[in-house]
Amino acid sequence: MIKATSKKNKPNSTLKDNMVLELELVTSGSDIKALDKRFKIAANIYNTLIRVFKKRVNRLHHSKEYKETCDLHKDDPNRKRRFKELREEYELSKGDIEKYATDLTKRFTFQKVGTTKFQTPRVHIHSQIAQNLAYRALQAIEQMMFHRADELTFHNLESLGTLEGKSNTTGIRFIDRKVKWAGLEMKIRVKKNDTYARQMLTNKVKYCRIVRKTIRGKVRFYVQLVLEGTPPLKLDKEGNFKHMIGTGTVGIDIGVSQVAVTSENGMIHEELAPGVFQLEQKKKRLLRAMDRSRKANNPENFNEDGTVKKGKKKWVNSKHYEKLRFRHKDICRKQKVYRIQAHNRMANQILALGDDVKVEEMNFAGLKKRSKKTEKSKKTGRNKRKKRFGKSIGHRAPASLLLIIDRKLGYIDKDLKCINTKKVAASQYNHVSNQRVKKALSVRVHIVDGKLVQRDLYSSFVLMFVNNDLETINQVGMIQFFEEYLKIQDDIMKKNSEIATPKCMGVKEFVKKVS
Repeated sequence: MIKATSKKNKPNSTLKDNMVLELELVTSGSDIKALDKRFKIAANIYNTLIRVFKKRVNRLHHSKEYKETCDLHKDDPNRKRRFKELREEYELSKGDIEKYATDLTKRFTFQKVGTTKFQTPRVHIHSQIAQNLAYRALQAIEQMMFHRADELTFHNLESLGTLEGKSNTTGIRFIDRKVKWAGLEMKIRVKKNDTYARQMLTNKVKYCRIVRKTIRGKVRFYVQLVLEGTPPLKLDKEGNFKHMIGTGTVGIDIGVSQVAVTSENGMIHEELAPGVFQLEQKKKRLLRAMDRSRKANNPENFNEDGTVKKGKKKWVNSKHYEKLRFRHKDICRKQKVYRIQAHNRMANQILALGDDVKVEEMNFAGLKKRSKKTEKSKKTGRNKRKKRFGKSIGHRAPASLLLIIDRKLGYIDKDLKCINTKKVAASQYNHVSNQRVKKALSVRVHIVDGKLVQRDLYSSFVLMFVNNDLETINQVGMIQFFEEYLKIQDDIMKKNSEIATPKCMGVKEFVKKVS
């Protein structure tokens, strides 16, 4: 599997793109044992960092100085300075956690591969790897420090998935088509016909990342090589370039479960990662089976109504439960892989329509949260459910699609343009009257200039004609292109009517009103 990412340095520095090539490692039994031990040591280091710095954060939050600083007005110039001083006083800076992590590595050592216990060459986790672990821990600790999270979670000794360095000169290194790390030497597996991977390997390696995956109950290790440059274009069987980026303006209206795209070169209206929900049904059945197995083996840990008792408990898991757990983990992995593949295919389709891509700003994190309002149903008189779009966003990951598009645009020195949602309000705009008309979220089809339009496709049509200031709309351009838009829209809706689509796409409602 090959992944590519674009990363831009600071604005004042020269533009450098990075790409990531993921290849499987050829590992023996002793290699797997050694890597497992090192991953467990790394998980211990991470958990220790979380435990120690969590106590420091709690001390900070309970201090008198912190409470006084919080009471200051947000515009007070001393507020930011005092917070910085308190962070340094309680040793919660990036330098403090990196130093603690480096010192912590000396407590955990492992025997170098290829030596005997009489030679006593014991080594510890490299300082660069420890500093990367410290950075991950700092990100989690800051969530608690800034009151974005109430609790922090610890890594299971088997759940830590990646270890990486900062350069290809020390620690984990890639030299002569081999990954070398403290006595370990592992070859990479490259297919004979994989010309794309061979071409990528000609670039300079910046640093390496070892990834641990559990596939069908078997642990496998991969290396992700972070390379300099941009990924080469792939060729099809006929020798032509695949996934070429087109020219022109593209408007994207993205929702929690579907995406609508409009451009002069074509139109797209599809469900996001549709196959994810097919696996979700299997996952639900497995979770129910795991719950039954746990209740049968640990009846003392459950209340009469089936809920888990509070307090510390000891769990006994059967072999059958462990098999179910591995199957559940494998389904989650498949969902992730499928979602990434589906998003990459969709991103390639969108970029083939044009390189000037515009999308409305969306707060997906806010849409995940439960509603704060308590409302009653008029029919039943009961309270309405407060849940919103958390499950759908978790499965479909619409924000990931936008990140992939932005990354691919970065290869040609362009960015995804985010439009001010409040000033444009694409879903409410009418290009004929040049006014906004509020519509309920359930309204998927409406009338514009006496013509039937699908809400999301029309929104993407509006976004396509937003000016470069990203706040005003080119009404004249919309009027000129509207007839062409209607022809393409009717073709798309006719195609969608022949396949199963979710209700939010409004296909059945559109076809019903047309007929």
